[in-house]
Amino acid sequence: MSKVPIRIIAILQVIGGFLGMVFVVWAMIAQTSNIFSRAIGIVELLIEILAIVAGIALWIETPFGRKASMAIQLIQLPKITSPAIIFMFSFGFDLWVHASSDGVVGFQTSVFFNQLFLNVPNAPVDFGVSITAIVALLILKKYAPQSRTLGPLPPPPPSNWPVVDARAQ
Repeated sequence: MSKVPIRIIAILQVIGGFLGMVFVVWAMIAQTSNIFSRAIGIVELLIEILAIVAGIALWIETPFGRKASMAIQLIQLPKITSPAIIFMFSFGFDLWVHASSDGVVGFQTSVFFNQLFLNVPNAPVDFGVSITAIVALLILKKYAPQSRTLGPLPPPPPSNWPVVDARAQ
């Protein structure tokens, strides 16, 4: 498998996680009055950090990077808008198909755009699924990073070496 799609996924996760982290930290500093908003911000911040770690681990081709990146893509998969919750994460370019409560079906795109809100009065009801996350998940499913071996162990010391007792010092 070509490394290009894996590298693209990794780069987008790192850049998207970093930009999202900067935005969340800025929003948390700007909104100091609401403790509930801070809790949501901390959850978002943890997701952004996971995206950065997953992207870096994927770039260096570790099995953890593949699994963590799949988790990030699963987070990006659902798109939910309702008065109870707005949940949309996009680590990089995102294209999704959506359907709203008034019967409208369509496509939407975003670039590095994340939203996590609870209790949003008058928000429309809309559900979607990320096409780019599905494609990334399929790529990551096929991708099998090489397991890293440390190489052969060094030979044991010769049997005629003197044994140093810790008590003798």
